Amino acid sequence: MTSPSITAGKRVTGRAMPLAASQATSPWNVLAYATKLRGRGAGVELTSADFASCVANFTRWGREIPVVLYHADTDATAHPDSRKAHAWIVEMRVGAMQRGGVSCATLEARFRWVNEATRASVDCGELAFGSITIVQGGVDEETGAECGSFLWSFSLTNNPALVDLPRIAASRTLAAGAWYGDLDDRDDVVEMLRCILGLPALADEAAIAAELAKLAALLAAPDDASGIDADDIIASLRSAMRLPALTSASDVLAAIRAALAPPPSAPGEMPEGHNDSADSRSMSRGSRAAKETRMSTTMMALAARLGFAAPTEEAAAQHVAARAEESTEVRRSLGLPLASDAQAVAAKITALHSDAAKVAVLSAENEALKSVETERHNREVVEHVEALCADPVMTKSRAALESFARNDFAAFSKAYPKPAITAASLALTSRVTGLGGEKTPTIVSGRAARHNDAAADRAKELMAADKGLSLESALKQASRELRAGKGS
Repeated sequence: MTSPSITAGKRVTGRAMPLAASQATSPWNVLAYATKLRGRGAGVELTSADFASCVANFTRWGREIPVVLYHADTDATAHPDSRKAHAWIVEMRVGAMQRGGVSCATLEARFRWVNEATRASVDCGELAFGSITIVQGGVDEETGAECGSFLWSFSLTNNPALVDLPRIAASRTLAAGAWYGDLDDRDDVVEMLRCILGLPALADEAAIAAELAKLAALLAAPDDASGIDADDIIASLRSAMRLPALTSASDVLAAIRAALAPPPSAPGEMPEGHNDSADSRSMSRGSRAAKETRMSTTMMALAARLGFAAPTEEAAAQHVAARAEESTEVRRSLGLPLASDAQAVAAKITALHSDAAKVAVLSAENEALKSVETERHNREVVEHVEALCADPVMTKSRAALESFARNDFAAFSKAYPKPAITAASLALTSRVTGLGGEKTPTIVSGRAARHNDAAADRAKELMAADKGLSLESALKQASRELRAGKGS
């Protein structure tokens, strides 16, 4: 999202002089409102004091502040046309607005338009909002004096960080918006009021009624200093309702309230206070126009529900169509029918997540089994080579034998069968290795002894009970057990 650009201690690079005569000016537009910017860090905020300082410096320097596109004036890589002044701020003031039922200070300004194409984009809603670049703790480059906060520029954008900003109005003759469609039913009236009063696409009727009450209050106070062009809003409403040009403001509001009155609860039943003359201003100008208007409204509402603030009806339809295509592709990739509802999609995704968790467990178990098998294979290779190397002649080829065994154990075993270990050899091995500690037994020939035969049998039992026990350790333990048994 585009955010208000704030710079601390930035020096003013010069003073601008008016370069052109005043052209068409805008109504008062809200540039920013007082708020904390927690996403920028602790203590970063826009305050009413900042806005008062901006107005004071604007007045003191007598300058015009540029209106650019998308903060292009602070981006050296931006297109030069975006960095140009599409309008100039020629008036500035501190105002107030309501946010969540609480009043907060605002920085407001009027524009003098330079680029007619940009002005037309704002008029039709292609460019709807703005974002400030403000300098806090600035210094006057000429005098070196601290000058507080001042407005560096204002950028037009459709993605402001200050999400409660009202839409920018380009023309003073249309303070909030314009309605060019027909009013065929009550829903059309509601949509028309959202447009002209600058309300969100999903604003409910309570919000609309609140805005109408504010408008009535403004009309009742002609000396109101808010800067809101209530007469222009009434003119837009009068035009949208197709009322005579000399219809008074109070009659315009009365006609709107009548159009918003709830429909009869049963066929032929008229609500209390119903005015037949109001029905004479038929709100039916053709079913085709009504269907087209409702379809456009539905698309914009759907786009808003999908998180996209569409500047035009065409953009809303394109966004909704793109999301629909993505939804279709998701269902196809999940192997679901295209008519599957959201619950079916969620259930399928949950099942896939569960299967993925099972695969992860099985993969871990498989890796563990591979590790065990690798250890077993290595142990078998070592035991086989050790058995062969009991022959001094084979010992000379130990490295080659071990390499052959590791690369192709089946072929190695066939070429070099493992020698059988007799009880006699085990007995002599135990006698020899008992002096050398935990070393690989060297198998020698000799005559068996009764003690060693018993030790060999016991060693086999111990190794069967404990798979991690080596032959040498098993023989030692068996010998100790036998001696201990004789001693007792």
